[in-house]
Parts: sequence; C-alpha cells; structure tokens
Amino acid sequence: CVNTEGSYTCKCRYGYELDPITKQKCIDIDECKGIRGTHYHQDCHKCINTIGSYTCECDEYYELDPNEPKCIDINECEDNTHHEDCHSCVNTEGSYTCKCRYGYELDPITKQKCIDIDECKGIRGTHYHQDCHKCINTIGSYTCECDEYYELDPNEPKCIDINECEDNTHHKDCHSCVNTEGSYTCECRDGYDLDPITKQKCIVIDECLADNGVAIDKDCHTCNNTQGSYTCECNEGYERHPNEKRCIGQYKTFDINVISLNIIVFQTWMNAKETCMTSVATLASISSGATLVCATKHLSLTTIETMKHALVS
Repeated sequence: CVNTEGSYTCKCRYGYELDPITKQKCIDIDECKGIRGTHYHQDCHKCINTIGSYTCECDEYYELDPNEPKCIDINECEDNTHHEDCHSCVNTEGSYTCKCRYGYELDPITKQKCIDIDECKGIRGTHYHQDCHKCINTIGSYTCECDEYYELDPNEPKCIDINECEDNTHHKDCHSCVNTEGSYTCECRDGYDLDPITKQKCIVIDECLADNGVAIDKDCHTCNNTQGSYTCECNEGYERHPNEKRCIGQYKTFDINVISLNIIVFQTWMNAKETCMTSVATLASISSGATLVCATKHLSLTTIETMKHALVS
C-alpha cells in the first residue's frame, strides 16, 4: 500500500497489476491473453492462467519444467521410456527415433521401433544370398533350404556343395570318386563302365554282348562274361591259349608205343619193316629237322593215312 494525499494506491507483485478502475487493489494479470513469447513463455505449448501466474499444458513427449512455466523435451532414451524394439535410441526434440541392427529396419509408421526385414521378399543375390536355393525368413535374418547334394553353410545363410568323395557318402561301387558341383561321378577300372542312368557307380561290362564295343577274338568259341573281364570255352579238339583269350588246336595223341614230334608233320610209309622215313611237307611254319620215331612194325597204309589226316587237322 502506498499512501497518497487524501487516498492511497498499491504496488503489485509479479503476475498482478493495479486495478485500472479503483487504483486501490491488485488484480491478476491473465498472461494467457497476451502474446506468446512476450506475456508467457515461448515454450509453453498451452497457456493456463492461474492467480498471479500461469502454467502450461505440454504436448506429447514434453513435460513441464519444474523451475519455470514452460515445456521441455522428455529424453525417452535416458528415462528408458522408448519402445522395447528400439535397438539404439536416439533422442530428438519432442520425440525419439532408433538405429536398427542388421536384418531390421525402422518402422516407417511410428519411426520409433525396429521391425524385421523380410529378405526373402527381395531380390536373390541382392537381399539374400545368390547361393540360397530356397529363402526362409527368420526374425532379424533368414535361412535357406538347400537342394539335394547341398548343405547349409555353417557360417552364413547360403548353400554349399556336399563333397561326397571326402565324406565317403558316394556309392560303394564307385571305384574312383570325382566330386562335381551338386553331385559326383566316378572313374571306373578296366572291365567296368559308368552306370549310364545314375552316373554314380561302376557296372560290369558284359564283353560278350555284341554291341558293347569290346573286340572279342574270333577264335573265342563260347564267350563267358566275368567280373570285369571274360573267358572263353573252346570246342572239342581245342584248348584255351595260355596268354590270350582265344582257342587254339590241340596236338593229337595216338596209341603207338613211342611218337616224338618237334613240329606238325605228315609221314609217308617208306618201309614195311622197321624203318620210318620222315617227309616234311612244304607248309608254312614247319621247320627243318623234324623227326618221327616209330617203334611199331608193319603199320598198314590205312593206319598211316589216318595218322596223316589227324596230324594235319
């Protein structure tokens, strides 16, 4: 109160003003009717008058400053009020956003949480690995289903070739395993062919078949297929060659006391008594010096002709 000549007036506290009519009392100033930034704080979002002052209502993500009537930003990252799926919180003025881990992206609607990226909806070789045969989305990543003869790489989501030769999963009849991309094949020993259907095992060649490409000797009378080879059976009067797969003629044995031959010859009876003469025909492969020893007397001419025929054949 301030005394005056014949009256008084008043000095008013902050937030009040002198009543313009009576000049003798203090009345509340309604700051909220004034200009923002002049009569009330610039950062007061919604001004609410009070007796002798004012307060503020603040927008979402703001709170009232405890020291003065204004709105201040809430730091959601510091007070841990951000979304649980926000991997790395980044405070902003009046809000917050997130940095997301690999395999996630910022939610385009809220901008305040991380959501899974479905790599499998993207482009092979760009959003998921070129060698992932069938992409299967998982939370924050993806995995792959692999084709036959492939397996999942233990270090990254892609399919890698199974080496059947190294892990010994190839067919037992594959003589020498050769790994290929996504499969394997075989090198086979002599007498075997690669199975034309599976290409993954060795099968016995039937050399006795006419269309197998194997040149059977024309002197093999009856061909018998064996495991990886073949043998010959010979007709009567022939025997198997000791070193080759063919039949050769046998030497004849006669019921004579002693016959000693160095080479095939035919004979002519020259003396009806005890003398045997050897006459060597001019045949290919007959050498000189062939001998025939006879210890039987008086062989008839018919017997000699029979011997000649047998020896020549």
